[in-house]
Amino acid sequence: MAKTDINISGKVLLSMAATFLGTLLIIWATGQNERAFRPTLTKITLTTAGCEYVQRQTGLPEKTVGKIGSCEVEADFTQYSLSSGGTIFYGNEDSESLEISESQVVGTVKMPKIPNKPWTHNQKVSVWQLAFSYIFMLSNFIFIVVQLNKPKRKNEN
Repeated sequence: MAKTDINISGKVLLSMAATFLGTLLIIWATGQNERAFRPTLTKITLTTAGCEYVQRQTGLPEKTVGKIGSCEVEADFTQYSLSSGGTIFYGNEDSESLEISESQVVGTVKMPKIPNKPWTHNQKVSVWQLAFSYIFMLSNFIFIVVQLNKPKRKNEN
């Protein structure tokens, strides 16, 4: 009889650990998904120094604005919460990024979303991570239900 209690305790402990791990996995995957889908196409107006920095680092096409050397760049961009600086995403499927500071940015304008725009590699990976985390939690739930509905064996000594 003690052997049965140890088996049940082990299964309960395993289920609790898997549930905790699954919850952490879902929280992590949701954050990754949020980060992957956050960048939006933005027209960024940069200072002269910002124009030189972005052009040298990325090679993105820029359009000169005004007489003081400012320029505009269109790219996927995620703005920092507390300043006008942020991250510019460029390259094949936004695979590369460049941080720009608040002192380099004059202003930003969000562009309309492009319909049927293909997902970037990071977006595809984040969706698979999220799907895997939900499948893990579903399989854990199924394991718990199966173990609860399993008929108990009678130990005959």
